[in-house]
Amino acid sequence: MKKIKIGIFLIFVIFFALVIYQNLPYLVTKHALILDLHFVNYFNLSFMDFFNHYAFPEIENGLYFLGCFLAGLILAYISLLKMLFRSRSTVKTLNKSINEKQTEIDNLNDSLKKAEMASNKAIPEETSGEKTEA
Repeated sequence: MKKIKIGIFLIFVIFFALVIYQNLPYLVTKHALILDLHFVNYFNLSFMDFFNHYAFPEIENGLYFLGCFLAGLILAYISLLKMLFRSRSTVKTLNKSINEKQTEIDNLNDSLKKAEMASNKAIPEETSGEKTEA
C-alpha cells in the first residue's frame, strides 16, 4: 500500500510539473492588475481618489496563481479551525451529557439495590424445602 501511495504521489508531481512546463511562457509573462473604481467618481468620494485608477506593479502570472492558491489554503485552514473548535465544543457538551446520564444511572442502581434489600428483609424466607401454593 505504501508503494501505491508513493506511485500515485509521483504521478501527481509529474503531471503537475508537466502542466507547469507546458504553460511556462504564460506563467512567466508579467501582467499588472489595475484597480479602477468607477463609483469613486459617481459618489464624489474625494478621499478615495487614490484608488480611482491604481495600477499594481507588474508581477508574473505564476505568482498570481501562487498567491490565489495560498489564499485558498489559508481560507480552508481557517474554515477547518472553525469546524475543529465547533466539534470540540460538541464533544465537550456530549461528554458532559454522558457524565450526567452515568450519575443518573448510578443513582438509579443504588436506589434499586436499596429497594431489593428492603424487599428481601420484608419477605420472610422459607425454612422448609416444600413449596407452598397460593
